[in-house]
Amino acid sequence: MNSLACLAVSLALGVTPWAPARERGPVCEASPASQSLQKVGEEVVRRLESPHPYAAVEQRAANGALHTDTLHHSGATYIAPHFAMLELEEGDYVIIRSPDGSRSWRYDNSHPGARDGFWGVPIPGDTALIELHSPTVNRRGVLNKYGYRIDRYARGYSAQESGTRGVQTESLCGVDDSGWARCYEGSEPQIYNHGRAVARLLINGTNACTGWLVGNQGHLLTNNHCISTATDAQNTTYEFMAEGATCATSCASWGACPGTVVATSATLVKTDAPRDYTLLQLPTNPTSTYGFLQLRATSAVVDERIYVPQHPAAYGKKIAVTSTATPDASGYAEVYSLNELACQSGGPSDIGYYADTQGGSSGSPVIGYADHQVVSLHHCAQCPNRGVPIQAVITHLGSSLPPCALRSDTCPDPWGANGEPPPPPPPPPPPPAESFTYNATNTNSAQQNTVNKSLTFNAGDVVEVGTCNLTGATANGDTYLRLFDGSGLLAAANDDACGGHSSYFKYTVPTGKGGTYQVRAGCYSSSSCDGTVVWKITASTPPPGPSTGAFTYTASNTNNATRNTTNRNVVAAEGQTIKLGTCTVAGASGSGDTYLRLYTSTGTLVRANDNACGSLSYLSYTVPAGAGGLYQLRAGCASNRSCSGTVAYTIQ
Repeated sequence: MNSLACLAVSLALGVTPWAPARERGPVCEASPASQSLQKVGEEVVRRLESPHPYAAVEQRAANGALHTDTLHHSGATYIAPHFAMLELEEGDYVIIRSPDGSRSWRYDNSHPGARDGFWGVPIPGDTALIELHSPTVNRRGVLNKYGYRIDRYARGYSAQESGTRGVQTESLCGVDDSGWARCYEGSEPQIYNHGRAVARLLINGTNACTGWLVGNQGHLLTNNHCISTATDAQNTTYEFMAEGATCATSCASWGACPGTVVATSATLVKTDAPRDYTLLQLPTNPTSTYGFLQLRATSAVVDERIYVPQHPAAYGKKIAVTSTATPDASGYAEVYSLNELACQSGGPSDIGYYADTQGGSSGSPVIGYADHQVVSLHHCAQCPNRGVPIQAVITHLGSSLPPCALRSDTCPDPWGANGEPPPPPPPPPPPPAESFTYNATNTNSAQQNTVNKSLTFNAGDVVEVGTCNLTGATANGDTYLRLFDGSGLLAAANDDACGGHSSYFKYTVPTGKGGTYQVRAGCYSSSSCDGTVVWKITASTPPPGPSTGAFTYTASNTNNATRNTTNRNVVAAEGQTIKLGTCTVAGASGSGDTYLRLYTSTGTLVRANDNACGSLSYLSYTVPAGAGGLYQLRAGCASNRSCSGTVAYTIQ
């Protein structure tokens, strides 16, 4: 129900929309719009492209660019190009920048969307330049890369359009009491400093939400209804410190007061619709600059003071600290209730509060004033505004909970009791011993210019190799791995695994194929990439070691060692060779005309010999695949004669 309908129902019942009673009465439930992303721009179809192929026909311009395109949309608050394709020569790159150079971003083949298309960084203002650069002055050889093609762009709505494009104001509980972030820098330094971890998100070129750093390893939390897929995460701009220079600076327009873009893509870690959260991993860890927030493991408390740093309507950062709503008797934003109807189907009861928010505030942290820990994830409008209890998110994240997301003696508040700057994050753990790092470019999908590692495997070994899926494995860009056997034949390969552009494969070494193998690490096509390749070997059951033995015998009337023989049982594994004789083998001897036979455990004859060394005997047998086990040596004499000797044998 809309705000006017809510007011009508409330007045008809003789209460105000912010009735102080905590009991569940008529509830003004959030409209679908109040839970949606804030649309701050629109897509415009426009095709711009470099020549195809580009390198052979373009000459370097005075600014160093091989090719330049310009996107201009009069009155736009930002321009964000969408690349349908990006394929460049080795070392080449594209820069998107503003005419004055105040914002720029570099792209090359390592971008995860280079093959499938992606949204570029938004450039504040109404003009963006797209430049294709090459560090090579005189290009030689076959130059046949496609270049780039832009199929559309997003333009930010103008300030004049803000009144007609539907800024969602349902969550303003009366007068907007929130203030610009800079206004709290001196009076409430802890509030301001903890708000530094909050980012403005532009998703798929036209939609805005809020997100924030959680834990000390570069993770970011927002709503599932803002970012729900890996593609969304890879097509989002993550912008920090988008706030005015002073308290008097107004940032009240979409995309106003540009901040620092930390990333234009991220990796989705975990998401859940009922609890309306998404956890992301940024490609770099910015917590040493912006700090991070921590989650309270215990419930919020009714009437406790809270504050909400946010980017309402994609404006510069605001913080809801004070409140003139009647339920907030203290004059500050407070927790109103712990049992509001869930905004998301199947979700837990929401936490209610009258802190002012707007469309675009989705994903903001609701922070307890007393301990500066997050108690709720804002996701729903119409007063009381509502957020998911952060304990429900903690429980559902489980093992995916980022390091230092919960406060402890070893993970204190990064801003300290007096608002000190955060300490640098701990260094990443060293790579495991069974690994190697590499960076490569122009490897033609790991067929040239690769970084190689030789490893020795035994038959039956299960070998895992990857830039993902193994502890310590990392990847940046589109990695490609190949495994070659000792004959130089391709045994295994992988391009994309683990839900992205990292690589992983598992290979079982066939019988008779043990030996030295070579892992070759490269990148997809001619792109650039780097990573840590980790390998894991699960050994097969080792074959028994070499053995030797001997026995003496005297025999007669054995009918060529088919009766009245002297026998000895031995065990041999597949691939091992059994050698036995009354000659040739060390320690062997004989008198008369000896005869030797070798049988399997089922009584099948596999070898026999009469006269190998004159009248003495010798034979050799290699156990084939799948035939390891018990064998029997039988010693006798030729025909029905008499003989004697020492039968010596080796198995190795």
